[in-house]
Order: sequence, then C-alpha cells, then structure tokens
Amino acid sequence: MTKSEAARQAAIDRVGDSYVYGAWDQPCTAANRRKYARLSPEYAEAIENQCQVMRGTKSTCKGCKYEGRKIHDCRGLTSACAGEAGISIRGQTVARQWAEDVWSAKGEITTLPQDTRYAQLFRHNGSKWVHTGIYIGGGETVDARGHAYGVIRKQLSQYKWTHWAIPRGMDEEQGGREVIYSAVVTTQSGSLNIRSGPGTEFARTGSFPKGETVDVLMEYDTDGDGAPDWAFVGGDGKQGYVSMAFLTREDEPAPPDTPAPVSPEPEENLRYGVFVPCESRDAAEALKKAHPGAILTAYKPPDE
Repeated sequence: MTKSEAARQAAIDRVGDSYVYGAWDQPCTAANRRKYARLSPEYAEAIENQCQVMRGTKSTCKGCKYEGRKIHDCRGLTSACAGEAGISIRGQTVARQWAEDVWSAKGEITTLPQDTRYAQLFRHNGSKWVHTGIYIGGGETVDARGHAYGVIRKQLSQYKWTHWAIPRGMDEEQGGREVIYSAVVTTQSGSLNIRSGPGTEFARTGSFPKGETVDVLMEYDTDGDGAPDWAFVGGDGKQGYVSMAFLTREDEPAPPDTPAPVSPEPEENLRYGVFVPCESRDAAEALKKAHPGAILTAYKPPDE
C-alpha cells in the first residue's frame, strides 16, 4: 500500500476519538485527561466535561463513548496519521507545522488537486494559523475539531479551510502490497464496480464480472463501525476499490448444502410403473407417498 493510503486509513480509523487539547494520540483514560488538564488549566473544565470519571458520575470508563479510543488535539491528529506512513510532522503549533520543511507541494485551498488522496489542511484566520486537519479525498475531511466534537469526518465545504499541503513521499509504496486472501465476486447479477476510492462517491474505473476471483490487498473500515466494508483488490490486470458486500472469501467454508430429499426405497415388487390395486383412493395416495416415484397407478376401482 502507498503511504498516502496508510495515512488516510489512519485518519478514518480515528474518527470518533476524543479531542483533548495538547494530546498526541494517547489512550483515552482519566489519568491522561488529568495530565493534560494540569498542563493546560484554561482547558481543564472542557477536558473534564467529556469524562464521566473526572465528573464523578462513574468510577470507571465502562459505557463511555470514548472507552478504548484515543485523545488528540488537531496537531496531534495530523502528526499521528502522517506517522502511520512513516512521515514525521512534529511542529508543536499549527503555524510550525505549516512552516516545516516536509512538504512536496502546498497552496491555497482553491488549488487543491482534485485527485489528491491525502493532504494536510490548514486554516489561516487574520494573522494566525488556527486549525489543521486532513483531506482524505472525495471531498471529505477528518479533523479533531474541539472538546465538544471530538474527531469528526465532514465535507470539505463544511469548514473554512484556507490552505493545503502534501508531505514528501506520500505517493511512495509502503512495503509493497501483499495479498491478504483471495475472494470471489458474488454479485446478485451483472458485475461489481471498481472505484477510485473506498466509497460509492468515488468515480467508477471499471468492473469485475460475477464469479471473478480477485486478490484482496487491503481492507478499509470507512464507516468506523470496526468492520471492514471496502477493499482494495486486484485481478485480471485491474486494481481498485470494491464493496466487500459482494466478495466471498475463497478460504471460508461454504455453507452446508441442503441435502436433497431421499425417497424411501420401494419394496422389491413396487418398481416404477408397476400397477398395484388398492381398495380406495386414500390407500392409493398413502402408498404413493410411502414410495414416491415407484408407482404410476395404485387405485383400481372395483368395477375395472
């Protein structure tokens, strides 16, 4: 996978995490929150308001929406996601991150390349750099917005971003792509769309026919529910992103087939087509059910 894909997925994985001023991708615990509350007393109340242990309403984190998540401020989030791609962006303020010598390209937001899959976003207001976040392609962003919001995923147009910057090396491969497993395209009919990114909002670039075997190279959890729903796959000279709803792993055991009903073995003298006289139609039907397929006619009216 490329470094931009690794950094992009890192941003998506952190959607739903908590915002804590000064934090840089640490586990969300009461102890860590207290540490940053002490370091930045002006934000202590806001940090406390998002923690049930600090508020004293509960003695543990159990049941909190941030249980098991991480804490970030905007600079900590961008640094952590770039770090997943092996790129260091360690400026301690938004202005210092913008000024770091790590960018291959940068510009005003109106010049953001349309096909960009990952970029760091900035907001300049007056004479200050006031916020930073991440562009994940397809017109979407991820940023640690504030104590009341946490890490959120929004449309680019929903915030006043003013600048963008792309770190050097983001388009390089990160260790190459390894096949995770093979899968079969199992659409109900027709073919499976290949897209330029993990989501229906991305452009269609081709398709795989039903029954095609593809190699799954990367899985993506785009909705943040903990289960992958899109995959980057390759097959028949094509690569791209497809919905996992229409893939079936080849190494998964097939569901057991429903066994065909087994007809009772007919008695030796009840071979197919043999006429067996019966005293009534009910007796004939009972005989047919007991020996399906063995008897053509089983009822002979008394006058025949």
